[in-house]
Amino acid sequence: MSEVPAATAAVTINTTQPLDRAGPKLVAFLRLLRARYGVGRASLVGWSYGGPVSRAAIRLLRDSGSSITMTSLITLGSPWTGMYPNGINMGDAPISICRNQPTCVAIVRGAGFGSGPQLKAGVVGQLTAKRMTAWNAQQVGVLDAVPLAAIGDDAERFASGPPSAWPNDALVQLPSALDTDVPPAVVPRITRLTFDDVHSATMVWQGRMVLGKAVALTEDPKVLEAMVQAVRAAV
Repeated sequence: MSEVPAATAAVTINTTQPLDRAGPKLVAFLRLLRARYGVGRASLVGWSYGGPVSRAAIRLLRDSGSSITMTSLITLGSPWTGMYPNGINMGDAPISICRNQPTCVAIVRGAGFGSGPQLKAGVVGQLTAKRMTAWNAQQVGVLDAVPLAAIGDDAERFASGPPSAWPNDALVQLPSALDTDVPPAVVPRITRLTFDDVHSATMVWQGRMVLGKAVALTEDPKVLEAMVQAVRAAV
């Protein structure tokens, strides 16, 4: 069995950092795989913030003329146009759009991950509709040669909830996960899939309390099969 590369600081992604710092770390890891094992083709699967980080890395590889080929990109519950709790935290939207959804309320009131000043200066501030709309406008052409499968979840619904937040997977609103508001020139080769799941295993307990059932996006066999099919289709 081949030795796994050591997780040095140069290739370790800090998921609290903004994209201009996280993206180069993923590029460094891919280049390490290239140098040590001759890996020249890769399919990236990005869960949550991993989606934007993967996109940032693809852009850097393209602009540098790298010989590493991206065969496909799969994003799982990724905030293509921001996360609605982050918008509230940054003052772009009122807390009323939470509609008392527990995760949203906890994040906004300081019990979650979005309340600290360091995070607001990093990933939380990055992943808002305002910031991501501007960032997306700079990504035209990056995915022209990369087939994309965007997977979103709509386990939590509210009939009268604003589309900027509802339906959602307890963290990311469905339109953002499916990048439906991203300019077509940014995602020219896209497949969109929706599942009745929550964002992560940490939210399963909440979903069971509210919905009577809940499956995490990262643990749903149907999602995993869809990922496999997307990778195979692109090879």
